[in-house]
Parts: sequence; C-alpha cells; structure tokens
Amino acid sequence: MKQLEKAIIICIILLALLRLPIILFSMIFPFLDFPRASRHLIIAIFSIPTFLFPLIIHIGVGIWLFNLARQEKATPWIWLLFGIFFGPLAAVFFFLWKAFDSPKPAENIHPTG
Repeated sequence: MKQLEKAIIICIILLALLRLPIILFSMIFPFLDFPRASRHLIIAIFSIPTFLFPLIIHIGVGIWLFNLARQEKATPWIWLLFGIFFGPLAAVFFFLWKAFDSPKPAENIHPTG
C-alpha cells in the first residue's frame, strides 16, 4: 500500500472518530428517562465529550503534521496551526501537497528526427 493510500485511510478514520461522540449521544439520549428539570444538565454533561474529543483529535493532527513537516523540510509551524484549526482535512491537504510537490523522475527529452 502506498504512503498516500495509508494517509487517506488514516484521515477517513480520524474523520469518523470526530463524529463518534455525536452519533453515540444521539443514539443513547432518547432512551434515557430524566426528570424535566435535569434534562438540560444531562445535555450539558453529554455535550462535553462532543466538544473535547474533536479538540483532542485536532491538536493530535496538528502535532502529527508538525513532525511530518519537519521531516519533509517544510514549515512545521504553519502545518501545526493548519492541523489544529482544520484537523483531518489538513492532513489530506498535507499529503496532497506532498504528492504533487515531490520531484518527478527526469525524463529523457530528446527530439527524434
């Protein structure tokens, strides 16, 4: 499997993980029976993971891109910020940039004639 294909699989998994707390909350909440007064408190408590989990993933992607950019001799701080703000989407852009920026093998360009 090529490195770009591995990167795409990792990004798809990360994007799915970003949605996981929201999906679990929407599946569990209708089955919970709480008094009307505490319903808002329960919603607030369950919404904490839906905020923190994506934040942790975005910071992790930023650090990962920082290390990859340092290995590629790119500007690591730009990729760190890009990863923190855009998460797995930044990883997709990094690997696309890397795929299109890599030097192509030199072709023998001689006119035939």
